[in-house]
Amino acid sequence: MISEQERHLIYKLIEELTGATPTADSRQDSLINNVERRMRELQIASVVDYLKHVENTPSEFAHLVSSLTIHTTSWFRENPHFVAFQEILLGALEKDEVFKVWCAACSTGEEVYSFALVLEEFRRVHPKFEYKVIGTDIDAISLAAAERAVYPKKQMGFHVMRYKNHILEGSGKSSDFFTLTKEIRSRCSFRQFDLRSSLLQAEGPFQVCICRNVLIYFSPETVSKVVQNLLMNVRTDGYLMLGHSEAIQAPEFGLTQRGHSVYTKRGQDTDRQGRQGMPRILSLDNSAAIRRHYQKTFTEMGFDSIVVGTASEATTYLNFNEVDLITVETRMPDMPGEKWIQMERSEGLRTPIIVLSEAQASPKEVADILAMGAQDYLDKEKMRANPLTLKGIINDLIRAHSRSAPKNVKVGGTRAVRAPDIVMIGASTGGPQALAKVLAKMPANCPPVLVTQHMSPKFTLALAERLCELSGLKMGLMINGTKLLPGHLYFAQGDYHIGIAEEREGLTLVTSTAPAFNGHRPSVDFMFNSALGLKVDIMGVLLTGMGRDGALGLRFLRKEGAYCVAQSEEDCVVYGMPKEAIEREAADYVGTLDQIRQVMVDSFYLRKKKSA
Repeated sequence: MISEQERHLIYKLIEELTGATPTADSRQDSLINNVERRMRELQIASVVDYLKHVENTPSEFAHLVSSLTIHTTSWFRENPHFVAFQEILLGALEKDEVFKVWCAACSTGEEVYSFALVLEEFRRVHPKFEYKVIGTDIDAISLAAAERAVYPKKQMGFHVMRYKNHILEGSGKSSDFFTLTKEIRSRCSFRQFDLRSSLLQAEGPFQVCICRNVLIYFSPETVSKVVQNLLMNVRTDGYLMLGHSEAIQAPEFGLTQRGHSVYTKRGQDTDRQGRQGMPRILSLDNSAAIRRHYQKTFTEMGFDSIVVGTASEATTYLNFNEVDLITVETRMPDMPGEKWIQMERSEGLRTPIIVLSEAQASPKEVADILAMGAQDYLDKEKMRANPLTLKGIINDLIRAHSRSAPKNVKVGGTRAVRAPDIVMIGASTGGPQALAKVLAKMPANCPPVLVTQHMSPKFTLALAERLCELSGLKMGLMINGTKLLPGHLYFAQGDYHIGIAEEREGLTLVTSTAPAFNGHRPSVDFMFNSALGLKVDIMGVLLTGMGRDGALGLRFLRKEGAYCVAQSEEDCVVYGMPKEAIEREAADYVGTLDQIRQVMVDSFYLRKKKSA
């Protein structure tokens, strides 16, 4: 009998290996039973021992994944889709090309061969028509069954019997089974594939993608990612078929609904009037080949793409046009990309910027670029290999930047500032530049400063060192239990939360590998919450960034008497985290970076008087 602790271990494995979230009780019990059945077959008593067996027996991993996967499938399920499919085939006759179909999450192959039967019958009537069906699944055991293509005769219902000319029935020892003709099987192939991946390499693009009764097992965030990944493999004006119980917001994915759970992928030719509403991206790159690639890629992603070859051309374009996002190569012919970013930011440009570079920049160089005003730094090769990642980042930045401001927000203070014993600052997108401005040339009497910034762990140390240079603060020792000292910067590094504790000798640093808060480690809320209940004067500061991390913690701090500050909308690159804090009435003061810096310096002066 599997214990409750072992059940939770299995649920964690399900999410890690398949991406599914086992929420329904019936599904949970089914997957638990699968694992128990496999353990009985191997005569293994505990889940921990079974996982050790998996680790020591590579071939067993496939059985583990199979046990954690739902295998519900059948022949010709959801019949209306086959009616729509036949209509699609009639439209394909005009094009002299192989008709490609992708059955995602195909399990043991019944879905693949159901559509293949329709296609083969269509080919019998139209001999010049040619097709190919790809079936994919994360479960290698199910795929092996699909490739064998041997099924019990009791599965031959009415719909299968309609295509009896393409069925081979067994005899003798195989009399209870059937398979498909050679013509069908030669046109169907199978491969292992995780729906959370992006491109089905060297297979598409597909005219039709079928992914039915799978999304119901995923979280909303994973559903969005999976749908985007599927569409990356579907040609413009191609079709996506989902399960009848799986509803999505078609316009969010550039889709037009054509029937119940049948969608068309829109292209420029099918939706020209909507082009003006597309997010516009300006791309700077010195390579003509890369510019052509960007033009094609961003257009296919659903963006209005503008490409230029020099920094001066980009500046000229921005003088007369607005864009939603900018991508920049660091090596421009007339000016380094980072210098152009710094120049444009100083002129008031607030548009999100992503640096896409082929050069292998050091962590320090990346930290410098981010501090000058870029929101992210990405390697071109990695983005070309996984364009969905780039699309997701672009959409997140554009959405966060375009969010409207909350109503009735007052800029300025509502309560007098006090002398803090410690300053805690949280930031995300746009944070490196904001931190560089707020912390520049800190006065000698500055209290300990803790900073939590969302960014790639490999760049945190370099950014911390750069901020120490700019601020004049010393790098604090990032070891759990370290006493916090005035004039020192304690910057969350790597994959660790940071916070504070009150000991007999004074305030000490807390470092933690506790689970992520709000999807982040390090988390701003973790840092703020660590100070709750301490009898010290705290200044909490929340700067630019998407999401809501830190908003609730700032509110709790304010309720306990801390002096809390949030960056104003007009000064944020992304008005997400500060907005969430302001809407929760978590800020005593709302201001620009210059104003926040002044409030901090004024409070340090009070601290000097307090200690005198």
